[in-house]
Amino acid sequence: TTEGIDTSTLTIEGSLHDVELSLQSLVYRGHDNFFGEDNVVVTIDDLGYIEDSIAASSLTAEHSTSVTVSNVNDAPVVTLEGQDLYLSEDASLFLSHIATPLPASEDIVAALQRDGLTEFDSFGFDIDVYADTAIIGAPNGDEVDDKGRAYIYKNNNGIWEYDTTLTATEGAENDFFGGSVAIYGDYAIVGADTKSSAAGAAYIFSKDGEGSWSQAATLAPADIAAGENFGYHVAINSSYVAVTAHNDDDGAGGVYVYEVGSWSSYDKIISPTPIEEGHFGATVALSGDSLVIGAPDEDTTADGHEGAVHLFYNVEGSWEHIKTLSADDGQPYDYLGGSVDITEEYIIVGAHGDNIDISDPLDGTLESDVGAAYLFQKNYDGDGIWGQVAKITSPDMQAGAQFG
Repeated sequence: TTEGIDTSTLTIEGSLHDVELSLQSLVYRGHDNFFGEDNVVVTIDDLGYIEDSIAASSLTAEHSTSVTVSNVNDAPVVTLEGQDLYLSEDASLFLSHIATPLPASEDIVAALQRDGLTEFDSFGFDIDVYADTAIIGAPNGDEVDDKGRAYIYKNNNGIWEYDTTLTATEGAENDFFGGSVAIYGDYAIVGADTKSSAAGAAYIFSKDGEGSWSQAATLAPADIAAGENFGYHVAINSSYVAVTAHNDDDGAGGVYVYEVGSWSSYDKIISPTPIEEGHFGATVALSGDSLVIGAPDEDTTADGHEGAVHLFYNVEGSWEHIKTLSADDGQPYDYLGGSVDITEEYIIVGAHGDNIDISDPLDGTLESDVGAAYLFQKNYDGDGIWGQVAKITSPDMQAGAQFG
């Protein structure tokens, strides 16, 4: 496998058997940061080897293909098979990769300009992707009064193209619509956590059979009061929608969970260890019947703000607290739970305030806000038991980087 920008060459030498195996399993992977067209050429050269049945001349053969690299999230993988190429015992395999970049992001910039985006719209404040559809929040986006917007993009044959703009039918000035976004299947959800004096709201959009998006519901629980920021963070999967209100109940926080398609009823989840300004619900993620909620300001030490992450399962229609996750080396002001995500087997959690020695491991000096991420695995210590399996840090750690 070879990766790179500009031109790179891979040479494989060996016996006939070895080179044949290499060619048959040869895979070219496009570089993640490349926009343009790659010309991939495979050349087989027997280096002048002479066989009794072959004329005294060098045998060469060539197999080539061109692939278009149009987006950082869509790097191509091309398998090049060479069983039809003749190989002699002294053959060598050459893989040449010649890249011709296109103007960076030409198509997507044109789409955004056509939609009237400005430098103050905060485009990209929050993002989510499902299959070939992306949603991008711009909570300050509106030509007149900063109501906020969200944008839908579609990946068509490797090119991300603007599809439509989502706005709230009852949008008002400074709602911060688009401050949080999520998408799954034919549904998207957009948070507007400063609407109505920061009581907040969230909006459900659905896609019809012809691919058109329209507002399907407005979520605004009756018990939400000014300043509680309902819609601060949102998540969705095939079964549930989760909307956080991290300033609910004097900042203790709460999370509201709806079943997809049933927008009038919800379950409210609170922290098993609620504290004032703990901000349970600062982040949230869903996977199947599992819900993970970050509380980066909850106190697990006397000095506070170490942070915690709470895992819930939906068991026969009821959300049950399963475990509180904390870092093995947690310290005050780590803010564990500032970001979270979950799959069936893993949970990853950011701790952007983590302090790490990045110079001399022996001098005991910690640099502030370097940041880290923690990986937890299911069944780590028995059936269904979650445990920490790794701490992840940036390869170029810097003070203040807030990695995670």
